[in-house]
Amino acid sequence: MVLSNDPRLLPVTERLQKILADKEIDPSGDHQGIYAVCEALETVNPRQLLKNRSVLIVDDDEATFRLIAWALYAGGTTVSYVTSGHQAIRATAGDADFDLVLMDICMPVMDGFDAAKQLREHEFNKPIVLFTAQPDTLNWEAAMIAGCQACVDKGVGPYHLLAIISTLLAPEENHEPS
Repeated sequence: MVLSNDPRLLPVTERLQKILADKEIDPSGDHQGIYAVCEALETVNPRQLLKNRSVLIVDDDEATFRLIAWALYAGGTTVSYVTSGHQAIRATAGDADFDLVLMDICMPVMDGFDAAKQLREHEFNKPIVLFTAQPDTLNWEAAMIAGCQACVDKGVGPYHLLAIISTLLAPEENHEPS
């Protein structure tokens, strides 16, 4: 089963393939990979995957935060918010136990790539998803080097972003192929 040949979605599609080992998925067209992932994820109830999880959103745009937070809250997720890469590094230090960091690429002072790299240097080992409203800043190779699991255009919409987050938060041990 191949969900998407888009290299930006490879870690997400690999996880989803494990979760949906027995499902047939047929993505077609240039922009269908993310939609195939979302349709497939509907079969595993993303709300269950988001419930009791904690996500740190790092974005200098409060409107974006509100939209994403609203969708995450609806799934039972605890959401924290900071507006810079430096704040993200401080927020994930010590006893903070975030299941995932969702970070804007284009922020003043420290961009998302540098912030993700520093989070990894500070031993944050949970998934990091970079996202942007400026598709020309999407650089999957730089995101991988920084230690990110996904790099997404904000234009995919909140539902599709939630599908990616849900997939990355799905516990692998509960979804082994039978």
